[in-house]
Amino acid sequence: PLLIAAVGLGSMPLECAAFIVSAASAVLALPLMFALSGLAGLPARVRLLVTGLFGLNSSTLIYAASANSEMTFTLVALAAASAILVARSGVTRSHLMWSIAAGLLFGLSYWIRYAGLFWVVGVAVILVGDLLRRERHAIASSTLSLSAAFVVISAGMLRNIAIVGDWRGGNEKAMLNPIQSIVSKTLWAMIELFMGSPSFSNTWTRTARLALILFIGAAVLWAARVRARRQSVAKKRHWVSEALNRRSPSLDILALAFGYSACMFYAARTTVITYDARMFVPVLPILLILAASAWYQLVAAFAGTPRWLSVAGVLALTIYVSLNLFAFLATDMHGAADTVREALSTRGKSIESARDVVRQLAGEDRVIVATNGQPIGYWLGNPTISLVPAHFGRSVWDENSVRGEMDRYSATTLVIAVPGQRFPDNEDIVPSAFIRRLAEGYPPDWLREVYRSPDIAIFQRTGG
Repeated sequence: PLLIAAVGLGSMPLECAAFIVSAASAVLALPLMFALSGLAGLPARVRLLVTGLFGLNSSTLIYAASANSEMTFTLVALAAASAILVARSGVTRSHLMWSIAAGLLFGLSYWIRYAGLFWVVGVAVILVGDLLRRERHAIASSTLSLSAAFVVISAGMLRNIAIVGDWRGGNEKAMLNPIQSIVSKTLWAMIELFMGSPSFSNTWTRTARLALILFIGAAVLWAARVRARRQSVAKKRHWVSEALNRRSPSLDILALAFGYSACMFYAARTTVITYDARMFVPVLPILLILAASAWYQLVAAFAGTPRWLSVAGVLALTIYVSLNLFAFLATDMHGAADTVREALSTRGKSIESARDVVRQLAGEDRVIVATNGQPIGYWLGNPTISLVPAHFGRSVWDENSVRGEMDRYSATTLVIAVPGQRFPDNEDIVPSAFIRRLAEGYPPDWLREVYRSPDIAIFQRTGG
């Protein structure tokens, strides 16, 4: 928010400032992606390839073209990962300064999204590997990064405690979602992350996804089989231990990705986050680099790559780019917001729109209470208390709790999204039986209906 506010100084709308921040972050992430892949040991042509794959990914394009924090979060994570690899490449004082810079950047990522804490767990995984290998400089480097990140993140947690009384920022609802459901969602998230959203599916996209999966599987099996034939028995026996005992940039960023992903899996298991491909966008660059590094290591020792494999590789890249561009072009990034805007602009039984009525009742700065409160509050411009559904919070929006919330914030206007024409009939729109009665036109004595359209009902708090 501070970055958006800084860009939006003057007369620029904050929406434009937020878009500029997202787009600029995506553009700046590309040279960082190229640099990180170089630090991971990839040759120039492969670095260009993985950078292009990241830039043409549907998630990268979607979040670069929208006002979200994903690209800024990804940019800072890439900068932090690059800094930590630089820090671990030498033993001078400047390398130790890079360790501190990496920790500060990981800590900064927490201020953009709370998931920045997960990167720090990845640094802790790196430290565990350093301790097992007993590398003094690497241990010092990881410890400095963790310490710097701890200082920055602690400041954010103390802020949360001061504001809401909880270090997590108020997200206190405990969950225990089934592991099989989380595993399934993780697999679908990976499919969406690399091949576009399955929600935009037809015969061509389903066939293309299947072909890409089969090709990748066949290519990996072929390369592994050929490499295994060329290795000696001794090398096969000690391959794992040698890989773990030898520090490498690929293992370092693998540790970062593992720490982040494991924490995200745990969060999906125990909290109310919306768990989908969006959660893994920041780790996408590392996954692409690791995949390219693994493939390069498999084929680097061969005298030449078979022609059929080269042709299949070009075909796979074509499918990847086509799927991701199709997913990006098919994404309606403004549909849900436009639905709410149109609902608030629709005329009700009178000649006034819902927006006009709220202006008369609450002006431009008085607090209102609303269901579907995030988009409704945005389009109306009023401070808004949102009656979130039960799966996102612990409140049960019965008559007493709604009345108490309106009294608490001195709100006299209640805006209800009515399911039917524009809004679906689900818990997000109708979070309780009491809200359903209001949507159907049966308010209690202390609320008076002042406006109704097929999509919006507005009630005014009376003196009772």
